[in-house]
Amino acid sequence: QSGKFKVYDDELGNQGSAPGPLVTMDGLTEVDADGNAVCQTGPKDDKHTVNFPTQDFTIDPVVPDVSLGEAKANMVRFYTDIGNNIGSLQVDTYVVSESGTAGNGEEEWTFNVGDMKWNIVFNSWNFCTAVPGAFLDFDISVSGLENPVIADDNSYVTFGNTTLVLAKNVLLDGELAEMPEGYPTISIQGQRVDITFRFPKFNTNATYDPGFVD
Repeated sequence: QSGKFKVYDDELGNQGSAPGPLVTMDGLTEVDADGNAVCQTGPKDDKHTVNFPTQDFTIDPVVPDVSLGEAKANMVRFYTDIGNNIGSLQVDTYVVSESGTAGNGEEEWTFNVGDMKWNIVFNSWNFCTAVPGAFLDFDISVSGLENPVIADDNSYVTFGNTTLVLAKNVLLDGELAEMPEGYPTISIQGQRVDITFRFPKFNTNATYDPGFVD
């Protein structure tokens, strides 16, 4: 539980004290075309929203040297089922072990050894029909890195020598599509960066892939 993960160099300290980005999954909400939350009544397991601190995740063992575009990485996968057959969320976290380029086919980045990339994957989602759901809003925050600066086009955030790259595209049912205008949204709260990814409605699955590069 908690919906948090941190990437750090274990030679610099334990998980709590070593420097590195802490990513917190703050919330997941299905919304209609106007951005209003939908399917929010009834029992907790029938609501199309997630409070991550109380959500149970399964964490798989590390898989070494998986292919990541032209790079290689060590991967950890964690995943959870949401509500009463509402959907499922999977997060694949990659720590690069061999440098190379990776991306989604239209947007590509160079990843060096030690860089981190992660994939946000919805393997299923039954969108609300009582009030038609149009998007999934996935809120995260990033902390543990100093002096965040947002790019003018919201495509990345710099933290000193570290950059969080944020694609505009999302893979929906195997086809690339753009998030709605203005997304992802990014704001800075002191040394914390709050980000909302908006996934357009899909039939079977959706994938998004941000990453940290030095």
